[in-house]
Parts: sequence; structure tokens; C-alpha cells
Amino acid sequence: MRAVGLLGGAALALLLASSSARAQCRRPTDPGGVNGYSYEVPASHFDGQKVRVWYTTTGMHAVTPDSTRVDGVPDNVALAAEVGDMSLAGYAKMGFSPPVPDGTCGGGDSLLDIYLMHFNAADGDVATDNCSGAGNSTRCQVFAQVEAKLDVEYGSFLLGAHVVIAHELFHAVQDAYDAGMDRFWSEGGAQWGAKTLFPDENDLENQLPAFFDNATRSIDSPPGGPVAGYLYGAAIWPVFLTEHVGPDVVRASLEQEATLGPPSMDAIGAALAAGGHSLGDEYATFAAWNAATGSRAGTGGYANAKSYPMVKSLSTLGAAGASGIVSGYSVFFYTFDVGATPQQLAVDGDSKRLQARTFPLADGKARIDQLSSLPAMVSGAGVVVVAGVSDKKSDAPFTLHLAPPVSPDMGVAPDLAEPSMDVAGGGGGCSLGGTPASPLAALALLAALALAARSARRR
Repeated sequence: MRAVGLLGGAALALLLASSSARAQCRRPTDPGGVNGYSYEVPASHFDGQKVRVWYTTTGMHAVTPDSTRVDGVPDNVALAAEVGDMSLAGYAKMGFSPPVPDGTCGGGDSLLDIYLMHFNAADGDVATDNCSGAGNSTRCQVFAQVEAKLDVEYGSFLLGAHVVIAHELFHAVQDAYDAGMDRFWSEGGAQWGAKTLFPDENDLENQLPAFFDNATRSIDSPPGGPVAGYLYGAAIWPVFLTEHVGPDVVRASLEQEATLGPPSMDAIGAALAAGGHSLGDEYATFAAWNAATGSRAGTGGYANAKSYPMVKSLSTLGAAGASGIVSGYSVFFYTFDVGATPQQLAVDGDSKRLQARTFPLADGKARIDQLSSLPAMVSGAGVVVVAGVSDKKSDAPFTLHLAPPVSPDMGVAPDLAEPSMDVAGGGGGCSLGGTPASPLAALALLAALALAARSARRR
């Protein structure tokens, strides 16, 4: 939804330079508007408890004018204020800091301004008034612009408001910590925030295919071309963190970024470390959970794994193993079937740059409850993932290999079956586990067993 106004490092630096010299704020209600958006006709406003909603009933940005209210305010305007109030109150209840007050902009009050506008290729945006450096991060005063005809685009204005307004106002919250956070974390976090407040809405799930179709990519390096779907689908990362680590990890990550600044993954890692977790461990487990969705969903993993799309880029791991190169947070996915005989599955590579996880498949269903780090003993069918766990974009090669299990003395483990074993000796004999025909036969049997054991250790 934040299809315009996304800030990279260079753009943010320019914004800081220009805002520090700005004599006054520019809003869509000002003559000439801002960033190409202007009402061009007199605008009205309606105040909630935490937001002020601006609108017109004429011109290209007009809202649907229908009203059942005594004051004649359009119903959709009142709904926008109600959802705005609910969103900010909900984020405050979750422990997040409020948006930065807009000072003298937008009327000089403590209310966050929402401008109902018509967009050509988006349905919402958060724009900045003024930004200031706060150590390594940047805090910004913001206002929101939201599509005036959400009822047309979403079928009902209330549904659209739950999706768009809650998303945009989480951006306003994020910008109170750091307006320069990475896009996957900014957009994915806003999707997560809206879903947390309004769990019955399915916009987060609707965006997941774009991420799962590119699940091998480093999450901080979105694909080229239109990237909105991938960025919104990256909400699966805060979903994982919330379900696997705890409900406060997103807030703790924003607090870390307010101190550390970007990159956002470093802040997430710092928040995890403060809670006794490791970014590398969690990201590798995240990659494994992503391979256990849809028709592969089984025991463990995401609460809604069955309804999520599937990673389709799984290669086959054969007896010869496999090699690859991770970069950043990229991921490799493999399936295997080694049969009933246990095999040792191991990975060779830089443990600071990559980690690997494996889980069995039972009748094609993932057993995330049996997730293991490599090296691990495997049998039957399963999945193995190799995940990059560093923001370094240089090559980090790895090799996966399968081998028979080894005995404690580093030899190949002997066959654990109990074969029948005859020792020649006249007309008598002895079967393993039976009664020897004579003391000499027993001694011969013991000698044969000792010789067999030494031979096995030499192989």
C-alpha cells in the first residue's frame, strides 16, 4: 500500500537536508498541494480521538457522499476516523510508540492527519513533513493519504479501511522509530500490524504467493520490476517471529532500530539476542517452516500453514549430495528419500554465513516437530534447507552430503541383524545364540567373532 514515498538511503538524506530548511509544511489542502496531490477545492475535516480525516465531496478526490448521520458527515469519512482511532489505540496497546506529533503541520494539533484522495496506481501512502536525526536512526512527522473510494476498490469501505488505514498508520508508528528501515521490514511489518489488529481480513494471505514464489531470494534483496507483492508478502517473517519467538519481538526490533539504525536485520538480530535467541537459528528455522505449507503442512510450523502457498523450487538431493552458494539470506530447498537405512546428512560451509535444517516427511506431510540441525541422522523421505544467515552478499559455498552412519570408533557400523552362523567341525555345529557342541567349538566361535569384529573396524 505504501506504493509511493518509500525512502532509500540517498532519498532519505535529501529529505533530511530539504526538511531542515523547510519554512512550512505542505499538505494536499495547501494551494498546489504536495507531491502532485491537491484537492483544488475547499476541503472539510472530521475529527476522531486520535486522527483527523480530511475530505471533499466534489472534484476528483470526492468521497462517496452517502450519510446516515445527523451531522451529515459522509459515512465513509466517519468510518475512516473510527478505523484510524482503532488502529492507533491497538498499536499503543501492543506497546508501540505513537507517531511523531505533526507540530504546526495540518492544523497544529496532536491528531494524525488522514487525507482521503484518489490514486492512479495505489490505495494509500504515508508522506513526511519533517525528519530529524536521532543517533543512527531518523524520526519523521508524517501524514497519511488513503484512497477516497475504498468502497469501490474493496467492495466495502470498512474492509478497505481495515486493510489500508491500519497498514498506513503502522508506517506512521514505524517512522517514529526509524524512517529509513529496510523495505521488506517496513512493508512486511505494516502488513503484519494490520493483520494483527484485524485478523479476519485476508490481505496478508493474498500477498504471500509473491514471496513464496521467490522464497530462495535473500529477503533484503527484492526481485526487480514491480516488487510490492514481494515486500507485502515478506510479512511472513514477522508472522514467524511472533509465532515462534513471541508477540513482542517486532516491537523489540523497532526499539533496537531506533538505537542502531538500519540495516533492519541487525536490529532484529539484536532484539533476538536480548531475548536469548539467535538470528541465524531463527532464520534457518524460518526457511524450514516455509517449506512446510500448503499440501505439505503437517505437524508443527505455522498455525495456518495449510492455507499458505507452497515453495515450489525444491531440488532433489541424491546419493551424490549437492553443492551451492548462498549470498545474504538466500535459501536452498531440497527433498530426499534415502530409504529405510539411516544415513548421516551433513553440510560443509562457513557456519557464520549459513545454517541447515532438515525435517522428515510422513506420507508427504512435514514433521516440523522433528526439525533438526545438521549434521543429523535421516531415513525415508524428508526436506533439507540451507539458509544464508548473514547480510554479506559475497559468495558462501556449501556442500551437502549423505553417508552411512559411523560407529563410535569411527569405523562403519556393523550390520545389527542377527544372522545364522555355522562353524564347521566334524558332524557337529553351533548356531549363533545356541549351545556350543563342545568347549573347543566355543573357543573357535569366539575367535571367529573377534576376527570378524577386527575386520569390520578396518574397513
